Amino acid sequence: MNEMPDKISDSDVSRNLVNNAEENSAHIDNVSFENFDWTQNIEDLTFEQCRFTDISFKCNKILSTQFESCVFINCKFNNLKLSESIFKQCQFYDSDSEAACSFIYCDLGASEFHHCDLSMCNLSRSSIYRTEFHHCQTQGIDLSHCSSESNIGGRVSLYSAKFLDCNLSYADLSGADLNSTEFVDCRLSHALLNRTVLEDASLVDCDFHNIEAEGLVITGADLRGTPLTGLDVRLIDMKGVTIDQNQQSALLATLGILVVPS
Repeated sequence: MNEMPDKISDSDVSRNLVNNAEENSAHIDNVSFENFDWTQNIEDLTFEQCRFTDISFKCNKILSTQFESCVFINCKFNNLKLSESIFKQCQFYDSDSEAACSFIYCDLGASEFHHCDLSMCNLSRSSIYRTEFHHCQTQGIDLSHCSSESNIGGRVSLYSAKFLDCNLSYADLSGADLNSTEFVDCRLSHALLNRTVLEDASLVDCDFHNIEAEGLVITGADLRGTPLTGLDVRLIDMKGVTIDQNQQSALLATLGILVVPS
């Protein structure tokens, strides 16, 4: 967009900017938004190389919107419907100020994060049904009590979420309901998995080094390629769990059973 201000610190100005962009099917490029409550709903827009600092998104929804190479510093997306949106190479954690963003009780349904830094962000009690995280830095992320469930009526629920090649070390997944969630080649070392439900989840080629897993539910999960040394299988129901032959000896060793060559 031409003649666009470099910095915006007023909600009314931001509202006019968004409305103008929607009317003209334009992108919003290289704009800095600072220190105000964002009350304007956003739909079908693209933000490129924008910077959001101390913004509280108090609108009702952000839908079908794309953010490319944007920076979010100390922003709040709490209680927001943030659905079917795509974030590419976005930063949600500022290492200088150690400020992270908050998504508490946020509905992230069918949104995607690609090559983003979500370290230390708070997604506690968020809904991540059909949400995908691809190649993201998520060290220390708070996913406690989040859910991959979508209830479609009565006792009928669908479950879906995906983490592909993400660094989830020191993440807090305590009490999360991540039934049927797909984790592929993810680092979960030192993660908190206390009372986490990973029933029927895919946990292929993941790292479980030094995790805490009191009350972990993992029945029916696929653990192929994942070292089992981080799990005390004596305290976990392994019914229906899939492992490969290389994991068999490690699993039996935790039970005091030694496997010797024939």
